[in-house]
Amino acid sequence: TAIAVLTALGLAFWNGVDGKGALTLWPVFATLNQLLAGLALLVITVYLARRARPVVLTMIPMIFMLAVTGWSMVITIRGFISDEKWLLFGIMVITVILEIWMIAEAIFEMRKIYGRQQVT
Repeated sequence: TAIAVLTALGLAFWNGVDGKGALTLWPVFATLNQLLAGLALLVITVYLARRARPVVLTMIPMIFMLAVTGWSMVITIRGFISDEKWLLFGIMVITVILEIWMIAEAIFEMRKIYGRQQVT
């Protein structure tokens, strides 16, 4: 809790004492919101696969959401580099790394799930 509160406090006062520093994050909000939707679909897809349920209904929108959001993040990162917005650049790069990590973990898990089903 302390990390979350201190991070929020730091962002609120990033640009001074007016408390509007969190507005600095506004340009990344839409992208991160859509990324969250894609990652939620990713988790649901893995859950359904573990339960031996059909995954196509969550996998198709998941792939679309993650592909479009990933492309948007690349474009946004390039814009932050050209505008020299290094805080936003850092946040987006960390987010991309975490996104790739989650996707890799999901692929590994899906291979385990479907590999196990073929053997038995």
